[in-house]
Amino acid sequence: MNRPFFDPRRSLAGVLAVGEHQIIAAVRAEPESYVRDADARQWAAHLAEKHARVAPVAVMERMRVDDLGEREVDATGMPGVTFTASEWGGPILRPGREVRLVIPVEGDAELLRSSPAGGTPVVDATLEDGVVYRRWEWPLARGTSELDREINEVAGHIRDGAAKIAAEVEHHNAGLGTFAAAAIEERRCELVRHSVFLSGLTVPVRRREDAPKPFSLPEIERRVAISTLTPKPEPPSGPILGRFYDEILDVIRPMGKAMERTPADFAGRPEERLRDHLLVALNAQYRGQAGAEVFNKSGKTDLLLRVQDNNAFIGECKWWSGVKDLGRALDQLYGYSTWRDSRLALIFFVAARDPAAIVIKARETLAARREFDGWAPNEYDTELRCRIRWPDDASRTATLTVLFFHLPGQ
Repeated sequence: MNRPFFDPRRSLAGVLAVGEHQIIAAVRAEPESYVRDADARQWAAHLAEKHARVAPVAVMERMRVDDLGEREVDATGMPGVTFTASEWGGPILRPGREVRLVIPVEGDAELLRSSPAGGTPVVDATLEDGVVYRRWEWPLARGTSELDREINEVAGHIRDGAAKIAAEVEHHNAGLGTFAAAAIEERRCELVRHSVFLSGLTVPVRRREDAPKPFSLPEIERRVAISTLTPKPEPPSGPILGRFYDEILDVIRPMGKAMERTPADFAGRPEERLRDHLLVALNAQYRGQAGAEVFNKSGKTDLLLRVQDNNAFIGECKWWSGVKDLGRALDQLYGYSTWRDSRLALIFFVAARDPAAIVIKARETLAARREFDGWAPNEYDTELRCRIRWPDDASRTATLTVLFFHLPGQ
């Protein structure tokens, strides 16, 4: 069912203002001691980054029209369609075809439902998994030129509307740091007023146990350094890195499934181009922490995400042409990893018509490897997860996940 894009009843400014309300709520939710003592600049930057929205971008170079087959079209009232006297008063049915305009969108596609400042033409369309769809049922009697004009007009509205929204989102994001800093300062001033209020009482006030101590210059001791007020974050532990690893896989899986829904867009493309699509999705979630062709140990790995100075994810992307590819890819992955890296992934793009059989073959091949150390719990029957030992240090093991995405050709 089509729903309006750029709906004037839904202001983009109002949608973006939700993030500002969330910043205010986050500041007010912190205890008084944190509000007083925290590094305001660092805190404001953190809040601005957390509540920024990702600007949507219509990927027009990947726009296409899908032919959905022939239809009997109700052409009643359509220009250019003639009818006989016997059809008077009833539906005018004519042979035709159903077509669908497809435009992928990167970023927060739901923002396209809102109207940017100054407005833009409304477009009726559907949105699913970051892809815009618009359908037409078109009688052959009307010809192609008018349909082509309508398709290009709708595509132009989506392109231009998305550009307006992206510009407004970027402008909004750029001001969030200042907004957060003002919210912090306002909260601090409010707490000062509370302190003044309490200091005006003549009866002694008993402070709450969790209340911050009033600041005063000590008579003898050196003033506490500001850096001690906000402790330096501790290096992420093994369990935290494991959680990041699973979250990264949860970003890759839906992107791979989206590619499977339109395999013609990706079939036959080089591994590097397919990897770049995964990289876009990862950087949308982890804000530039994901890299491609990054040096690690003795080569460049396809996908690498670091948390502080720890590798949370190392992955290789390959087209599948046979079980030999699994062994070569795993050897390549070993060459890019060090003994400290314990979370690895292989991502195979499969063009063959029977991907389930390939998963079975890959499972048998992997189990026969001398580094194989046992299967790990796995809720997905279309991928493999196991423990593997390092070739030069059997005491060290790593988690390996093997994902398969089916991208058959024509």
